[in-house]
Amino acid sequence: MKKQTKSNTNAAAPAPKSEAENIATKALLVDVSVSLPTRQRRDDKITDEVQQDKQMDKESGQWTGRLWHPTSLRELERIGAEARRIHYERTLPWSGDGRRILAATGFFAYREAMAEVSARFNQAADQFIAALDEHLEKAKQMLNGEFNPALYPSAQELRAQCAIAVTPSPVPTGNDFRVQLSEDDVAAIRSDIEKTVAASVESAQAEVWKRLAAPLRKMLTTLSNPEAKFKNSLVGNLAEIAALIPKLALKADPMLDSIRAEAEQLAKVNPDDLRDSKRKRKGTAEAADAMLQKIQALGF
Repeated sequence: MKKQTKSNTNAAAPAPKSEAENIATKALLVDVSVSLPTRQRRDDKITDEVQQDKQMDKESGQWTGRLWHPTSLRELERIGAEARRIHYERTLPWSGDGRRILAATGFFAYREAMAEVSARFNQAADQFIAALDEHLEKAKQMLNGEFNPALYPSAQELRAQCAIAVTPSPVPTGNDFRVQLSEDDVAAIRSDIEKTVAASVESAQAEVWKRLAAPLRKMLTTLSNPEAKFKNSLVGNLAEIAALIPKLALKADPMLDSIRAEAEQLAKVNPDDLRDSKRKRKGTAEAADAMLQKIQALGF
C-alpha cells in the first residue's frame, strides 16, 4: 500500500501585490498632443519701427503677428479643443508632465471617441490644404505689405504639422527599476516609486469624487432658489458624470458606487417637473444636499 505524501504546507505564499502593481494591471497612462501649423511669428521690422516711433528701449517688448487669418485655422482649432476636452473628461490627473491615467474599463470608449474626433480633425486638415491658395490670399490681404511667402511651408509640410497623437504608456511600478546600484539604494528608490504611484492613485480617485460633487453642488444651489432659472443641463450634467464614473474610477469603492447610484437615480428627474413643482424642486435639492453631505464627510 502506497504511503500518502504530505503536501508542503510551509511553502511561501506569493507576496501580495503593491498598489502600484495592482493599478498597473487595471489602468494605463495616456498623453494627447494636438499639432497645428505655426500661427504667429515675431516681426523684428515692425518691432523696430514701433520702438523708434515711441522712443522705447530695445528691451521694451516685441511685435508678434499672425501668419494666418483667424478663420483659416478655426475649424482645426475647434476640433483640437474638442479632442483635449474628451481626453480630460475620460481620464484623471496623474503627473505634471501631461500624462493622465485611464482605467482599463474606460479604454474602449476612450479609444473610440478619440478615433472619431481624430478622423474629423484629419478631414478638416485635408480641407485646409485643399484651400491653401485661398488661405494664403487671406493672409496676404490681412498683412498688407508685410506678407512674406518665405515664412509659409509647403502644402506637404503644413499637412504634416496637423496631427492628433495619443501616446499610451504603462503605470510605473517599483519592479520597473533595474539600474545597477546597491541593494539599499535600489530598495529606497523602488519604495519612492511605489509611494509616488500610491499618492497619484489617491489623488486621481479624489478627482472622481470632486467631479461627482460639482453637478450636485450646482443642483443644490440652483434649486434652493425658487426664482432661479436653469437649463436642462442642470440634470443632464449629473447624469453624464454618473454614467462616466465606472469608466473613471481606479479602485473598487462601495461608497462611491452607492452615491453614484443615488446620483444616477436623482438624474432621472424631469427638468420640467422641477420648474413646475415647488415640492419636487425642494425634494430634489434636499436629495442633492444629502449626497453632498456624505461626500464632504469623506473629506472631498
